[in-house]
Amino acid sequence: MTAAHDLISENVDWESVDIILGIEAMGIPLAAALCLSSGKPLVIGRKRQYGLPGEVAINQSTGYSKGEIYLNDIETGARVLVVDDVVSTGGTLLPVLQALDASGAIVQDCWIVFEKGEGMTKVRSAGDWSLNSLVRIEMQGDKIVILE
Repeated sequence: MTAAHDLISENVDWESVDIILGIEAMGIPLAAALCLSSGKPLVIGRKRQYGLPGEVAINQSTGYSKGEIYLNDIETGARVLVVDDVVSTGGTLLPVLQALDASGAIVQDCWIVFEKGEGMTKVRSAGDWSLNSLVRIEMQGDKIVILE
C-alpha cells in the first residue's frame, strides 16, 4: 500500500485536484491515505444507499457482481481524482466516470493499482479521461503474470 500511495502521490498534479473519489471497498484505504497526505477531501463511491440529499445511483455490472454505486458531495465543476484498486472488466469504473461527466464534475485524473484483463481498454475507448495504472497483470491458469 505504501508503494502504491507513493507512486500515485508523486504523479498527481495536486494543484489541479479538488476532491478524491475512492471506490468501495478496496479503493478506500488507498484513497484515504492519499486524502491524509494531500489534504484533499475524500468522497466514497459506496455500494450502499443512504438516501442523502443529492445522492446519485450508478448502475454497475462487473464480471463478479451487479448493483449500484452511490455518490454524494461531488459538485458541478469539481476536479476529481478517481482511485481504485483493480479494474478487470471496467464495469464499475466506466459508469462512475460517465456519471461524473454527466454531473458536470471534471475527471481530472484516475489511478488504478492493478489493471487486469481488457477492462481498461474498454474504458479508454469510451472516453477521453486521464487513466493510469501502476501494474498490468493477467491470469494464466492459477498464476498471476505481470505484464508491465
